[in-house]
Amino acid sequence: MTNLLGWCGNIALLVGAILIAYKKKAGFLVNVVGLTFHVFVGRLMKINFLVACDFIFVCVCVWSYRKWRKGEENGNQERT
Repeated sequence: MTNLLGWCGNIALLVGAILIAYKKKAGFLVNVVGLTFHVFVGRLMKINFLVACDFIFVCVCVWSYRKWRKGEENGNQERT
């Protein structure tokens, strides 16, 4: 069970990274889903370090998405 969740999380992180490389906003959501799988694995296996790192990475994903969205809004305002 934990191996399956871990692999689903890894695949989601790879897909999210590819989507972000193609400048798709959905990549951030896919990364958060992958990290959530990793949090479940960390909780099931009682690896607190993994849970803490993934929580920090989720915060970074949210911050990056908000910064990207703010940059798009500023870019749209400059063009008009």
